[in-house]
Amino acid sequence: MRVGQVAIDGNVGAVGAVDPAELDAIFALEPTDGTLSDFDAGGLLISDDAAERLSVGAGDTLAVTFPKTGEQTLPVRAVIDGSGLDVDYLIDEATLLDNASDDGVSTLHVLLADGVDIEQARTAI
Repeated sequence: MRVGQVAIDGNVGAVGAVDPAELDAIFALEPTDGTLSDFDAGGLLISDDAAERLSVGAGDTLAVTFPKTGEQTLPVRAVIDGSGLDVDYLIDEATLLDNASDDGVSTLHVLLADGVDIEQARTAI
């Protein structure tokens, strides 16, 4: 997962960016509004806490201000149970790369193959 800095509703914070094709393999997300399959077309997944704060839901749009390109209007594809996530917003990776000045990877998630334990994976990495 990549992380970038954006402003949403005037508040600067972190947004996580993931490849929609890899979403299910990385996270076990539960939508409370909308569907995760809509994220394939880009846009935002937003935590239920942030959705409540901003009074938005699936199908709404949010103005997201990126450091490189300025304000972009992104559709909210789904509201998700945000417990366990480090960020309130997930965007598709292509949107972050197109609009942010830093494309650094901040978190690497590893999916273990059947029969591989954590110690074996640590040694291999």
